[in-house]
Amino acid sequence: MEKVPEVSLPGINSALAGNIYEGVDRDGKKNLKPYENPGDLFKVKGMSPDIFERCVNILCLDSSAFTVEVEAEILKLKSNEKPAKVDAKSILASRKKRFVIEVGRKSGGYLDIKEIERYPVR
Repeated sequence: MEKVPEVSLPGINSALAGNIYEGVDRDGKKNLKPYENPGDLFKVKGMSPDIFERCVNILCLDSSAFTVEVEAEILKLKSNEKPAKVDAKSILASRKKRFVIEVGRKSGGYLDIKEIERYPVR
């Protein structure tokens, strides 16, 4: 099994996170994925009614929506100079943006990316 990242969701330890990631059912079989609705998570090995109730509203099963955070900086450099170390003095301007995007498929294998929401970043 691949290493599962540390989690900080209510009641979900690394073993349960691994079972959710792998789609492991109560019998130990990997047959639950793809999840079609939040109720499918209740079938995961190690999921209890208490844990399910605490975390079901903060989990997302739609893998076509992503949060993207972009940070861009304009640096003050001498001509042909490569930045060895960026410090506050060399930054002329900076901007951060956070978006929620939805990714779909177009004909010909192209991606259709739509902005769903935009958030200010401080």
